[in-house]
Amino acid sequence: MSENKEFEPLRAPGMMSIYCTGVGVPFWVATNYLAKRPLNARIPVGLLFMGAGFAFGKWFDSFTLKRAKERDLIILDYVRQHPEDFPEMRPQKYKDVLLPWHPQR
Repeated sequence: MSENKEFEPLRAPGMMSIYCTGVGVPFWVATNYLAKRPLNARIPVGLLFMGAGFAFGKWFDSFTLKRAKERDLIILDYVRQHPEDFPEMRPQKYKDVLLPWHPQR
């Protein structure tokens, strides 16, 4: 492995992978329709369309994850370099957040 990736054997595929796999089916049916074949003809081609959709979705998921990680690192680095702009806040307690409640009986 050339990149530093974490090993996640049980990680489910992202939503884009599932979506793009499903998008492969209409492309397969459309190619059969445009070629005036039965809509369910050439099943191996349909599987190729679905595989290509899954591969594209997997790439897109990893691309968006990488972009989000880079953005988060930039933000965290800025916060670390400018601590005076981001004072440490105490966590609020429920008694400070909730309004007083007086039930009418």
